Amino acid sequence: MERRPAVQFLKWTIPFHLIGWFLSGFVGLIGTYQFLNNWFSIKLALTELELSSLATIGSIIGVYFLTNERILTPLSYDKRFQRLERSSQSNHEFSDKDVQDFEKLDKKATKLSIYGIEIDPWSEIALGEMAELAGNTNTATKYFERALDDFRINISRHGEAASLGNLGNIAETRGDLAKAERLYRESLAIMREIGDQQGEAALLNSLGNIANIRGDLAEAERLYRECLATMREIGDRGGEATSLGNLGTIAATRGDLAGAERLYRESQAIKRKIGDQQGEAKALNNLGTIAQTQGNLVEAERLYRESLTIRKEIDDRGGEAASLGNLGNIANTRGDLAGAERLYRESQAITREIGDRKVETTSLICLGNIANTRGDLAGAERLYRESLAITREIGYRTNEAHSLGCLGDIAKTRGDISEAERLYRKSMAIKREVGDRQGEATSLIRLGTIADTQGDLAVAERLYRESLAIRKEIGDRGGEAASLNNLGNIAKTQGNLDEAERLYRESLAINREIGNQQDEAASLGNLGLIAITRGDLAEAERLHRESLAIVREIGNLKGEAALLNNLGTIAEKRSDLAEAERLYQESVVASRAIGYRTNEAYSLENLGDIAKTRGDLAEAERLYRESLAIKREVGDRQGEATSLNSLGHIARTRGDLAEAERLYRESLAIEREIGIPMVSQDFFNQFE
Repeated sequence: MERRPAVQFLKWTIPFHLIGWFLSGFVGLIGTYQFLNNWFSIKLALTELELSSLATIGSIIGVYFLTNERILTPLSYDKRFQRLERSSQSNHEFSDKDVQDFEKLDKKATKLSIYGIEIDPWSEIALGEMAELAGNTNTATKYFERALDDFRINISRHGEAASLGNLGNIAETRGDLAKAERLYRESLAIMREIGDQQGEAALLNSLGNIANIRGDLAEAERLYRECLATMREIGDRGGEATSLGNLGTIAATRGDLAGAERLYRESQAIKRKIGDQQGEAKALNNLGTIAQTQGNLVEAERLYRESLTIRKEIDDRGGEAASLGNLGNIANTRGDLAGAERLYRESQAITREIGDRKVETTSLICLGNIANTRGDLAGAERLYRESLAITREIGYRTNEAHSLGCLGDIAKTRGDISEAERLYRKSMAIKREVGDRQGEATSLIRLGTIADTQGDLAVAERLYRESLAIRKEIGDRGGEAASLNNLGNIAKTQGNLDEAERLYRESLAINREIGNQQDEAASLGNLGLIAITRGDLAEAERLHRESLAIVREIGNLKGEAALLNNLGTIAEKRSDLAEAERLYQESVVASRAIGYRTNEAYSLENLGDIAKTRGDLAEAERLYRESLAIKREVGDRQGEATSLNSLGHIARTRGDLAEAERLYRESLAIEREIGIPMVSQDFFNQFE
């Protein structure tokens, strides 16, 4: 983008013996003012040049000595400015040193403004872009708005369009999608008016992003395709590759993983051909996401590591943080919580170093999820609240909603259903406000689980169907499959096994169609639970073993631990106590290896049932108490009530009716307190 030179003040103390020389020679400088004005692009705090020489000299000397600085070089010629401008144009995140250098430039620009010296508006655009990368959207807005005013005064339509587009970026970052769209459309109209096809294509891409965030996939695809056509027309290969990548994301969201992979590979090929290593790394990252969605964790890890290698080579610190975060997701899915935490913390350290507060909030949420899985509810809550505080500070509405939803999960686990519902509704309100249709569908699922656990199946079904309708509307095939599973759970709870099976099979078909092995395994597990309920233990075992084979293939240790527990239940129903005990113990070992405390507690409880059946009441009580301790540790109030009930049975069997009554009453009090009826703890119940 063409820029006019601006000015910079540098510190320079003047010896007093030179003042006489300065005053005598200054009159000659007045004659060259117009030349200097054009070169420096400055306006001094004067009215007209026709003022008396004395008034002019007085004004200049006043500015000079008040600042104790000298105009030495244009701002755009300053090496620090040029280096930061290059970083902002290539969208490289700022290091701590970059942020410090920008703050110095910002202070000098502020001084210029105070003393009546205006910076060239193109340089203000550059300073605004630097402020964005430094994580200061308020400062960025100040520069963009100032540039917009200058361009409108000087009737520079191109500059006006650029300023509007940048202000749209700020609004999008803050989650104000309506304002962002309005600004992008204003800018687009000007770009079309002046015939700037490159700028037009960039704005079509931005509007496509807005539509995508809102879940309007049809509109997003239309805009991305219009952008792609323009990029191909003007021969912008890099822009063409970006458009292909965006269209790949649309296909992935719809569940068309094969189509998404094809588009991502096409994008990668162009990026590699034109030598755009940053773009190639992004394409590899997208391909890794496809593999992960399909449940192919080995391939996903390979692609993420390839992307990470490139990003380290080109010193793309922000991209490096993203790749580490994705590798953390792989470890988390496998149940390697220690490995996941290490990778998330590495990612977080980089985001803090470069000042990328948006991505830092994602790292905090991921670390919160690790703590939550381990049963450290206090630690998880602290991390979620830290993320929430940052998102509100920087105006990042998307992750604000996500943080609220996660805090709702904590409240729900603790049995505080009213607080969980309040947080879920607050999260959903933000998602509706910013037009996030996918997020809205997820919030409806969460609210449905609240109604489900409270036993209000009619409300739960209504919410699940609302979610399903949105996901079908926006073409989210994976989400559609998940909603069908939730509806299957409702039918199963109502005792309508035929309807539950139909819904689970419909979900299974979609997951197989889009290649989502992880959720395919979940659907098979749910069908296995239907078979258990019907008493068809042979079919139940077949389905569970098919599911187990998939989770082992994709390296999902958490799913493996849960399925071993389910297979133990099948063996127990066959009265094969030895096999059931072996499977439960294997599940306990697997759960402890990955820190999966919830499943460990339920496997221990099942081992207690085995001991009780054998008449070993002392061992049964020990196992029930061990399970109870874990449930209390992780804040599982519903599970706590179940364990107390089991201990009541032990006391009753021993004939200690007073102790049995005390335990039963304690269990009943918890059930009444949290407003939740006793329900089975099937691992495959929830997918959101």
